Parts: sequence; structure tokens; C-alpha cells
Amino acid sequence: AQRQLTKTYISFNRLTSNERVYRSLLVNELHKHNILDHGYVSYSKDCPDGGDFAENLIKAVDNNLISNELAQEAIANISNLPELRIDFPAQSIPNQSMALTPMLQLMQSFLFLVTETCYWQTKTHLTEKIFKPIVLRMPFLLVGCANNLEYLRSYGFRTFDCWIDESYDTIEDPIERMHAIGRVLLDISNRSLDDLHEMLCDMQEVLDHNYNLFYSQELLDTCWNELVDGIKAVTNGPN
Repeated sequence: AQRQLTKTYISFNRLTSNERVYRSLLVNELHKHNILDHGYVSYSKDCPDGGDFAENLIKAVDNNLISNELAQEAIANISNLPELRIDFPAQSIPNQSMALTPMLQLMQSFLFLVTETCYWQTKTHLTEKIFKPIVLRMPFLLVGCANNLEYLRSYGFRTFDCWIDESYDTIEDPIERMHAIGRVLLDISNRSLDDLHEMLCDMQEVLDHNYNLFYSQELLDTCWNELVDGIKAVTNGPN
């Protein structure tokens, strides 16, 4: 069935540790660009592991992740926002990172704004989160560690640099990378839903390729061999 777009993007943001304070910075970027209402956004001000968003932002300053100026800006902006929910309006956001829900809102959104598990680290690390838009045949922006789009492509997946500026993936500085992601999403949000639907049609070959690769024996074999090689490296040592 043809998708009926009503939103530019969808983004799920559950705070679960101090390091995931970057999700607060993302919401701050969306607010500053005045594009929160262009997407379906979930965001909880309280962390189920303890503390609220403001406390965790201050801890991020103490841990030298962000400047005090940025923390205070985010605290001031987020304090004026309501609790943001997509499908759990009257309760805290549960851990549903494996679930493909809510389907209606997903299918009404052009792009999946993926907030990965890791962001600050200098490593390649992907989880089930990036594969949700692939299974849904949706384009995506990846809010994660630097060079993780390149890492994803190394498995044979294709991304969307023909339509979207993906240079943010190469930015090592995490704050500058966040700013770049915000600018990319602002540019996309400035386009009409009709334009986005046309773009979605142009992307179909890439979306189908990624979907088919995800369910392929080729990817299964690649991941299995990677697992076996990793176990051998750990159990046998350098020799």
C-alpha cells in the first residue's frame, strides 16, 4: 500500500544512562531549529536509571562530555517542553528497542531518525536500532558514533547520499556532529511532504536492496563468519 506521509521524521529517545545524554542534546537541536512538530518524537525527562535530564546534563559537564554553556542552554530549552510521547502518552517510556511499533506513525513518517546506543565513543558499533528502518524500508539518519554509516556500508548496505547530506558521519567531534545532523534534518523538514514522497519513490531501489540484504543468506554467512573469527581470536590468542 502507498504510504501517506504526515510527518518528516520519527525518533525514539529513551534516557537510560548518563552517556545517552546526547539524546537530550538532539531534542535541544530539534527545538532550536523549530522542527519538533515536523516529527513524531518520544523523549522522557526522567531517566529510569536515576536522575532527570537536567541532572544528567550537569553530570555530562562533570565528565567533560559537553560544555556548561551547552548544558545550560539545553536545560533551559527542554524545561519549557512538554513530555514528548508517540505511543505511551500517559506513562514512562518502556524499553521497546526490539519492537517495530507504533506502525501507524512509522508508516506516516518519511525518515527514521535513529538514536543508537553509543554516540561519544570512537568506535564502530551498531545495534538492532539501525535495522528497524531497514526492515521497514525507510530512509534514515544515524545519530551514533562517527563513521558508523561507513561501517554499515561495509556489510553491503546502501545509504542515501544521493538525496541526503551524509557528511555528518565523518565528523569526529560529537558536538559538531550533532549540529550537522540538526542542519540536515532542518533541510529535509523544509521540503514539502509531496517532495518527500517523490524522493521516497526515487529511493525505492536502495530501500529494497537493504531489505533484501538484511534477510539474505549472504549477510547471515558474513555475520556468522565474523562471530567465529572473533571467538577464535579470543580463545587462541595472537597465534
